[in-house]
Amino acid sequence: MENQPYSDSPFLKPEAPNASSAQLMGILSIVFTFFFTIAGLVLGIVAIVQARKAEEAYNANPSIFNPYSLNKAKTGKTCGIIGVVLSGLVIVGAIILVVALITVFAHYEPHHCY
Repeated sequence: MENQPYSDSPFLKPEAPNASSAQLMGILSIVFTFFFTIAGLVLGIVAIVQARKAEEAYNANPSIFNPYSLNKAKTGKTCGIIGVVLSGLVIVGAIILVVALITVFAHYEPHHCY
């Protein structure tokens, strides 16, 4: 097995554009889902879009990009999807809770002590 020159090392190639930011946004979307649900939803959508762009850029010319950047894009896409689903579930749960509370208190009549 012959040694590859430094220039052929996959680690020295640039990452696909938006791969790292897609990964970061995807992870943050999961974290923000539990504290700021709308922010988690937005970050998840942004992560999915950026991951798709990174995958398209990598697939257009894979020889010029670091192969590990595709893994970052896939991680960002997966985390973004998880963040969007969790945010959606939290929002639906909050809506159900509000409707249930409105229904309960709409039929509530205060007791009068005479």
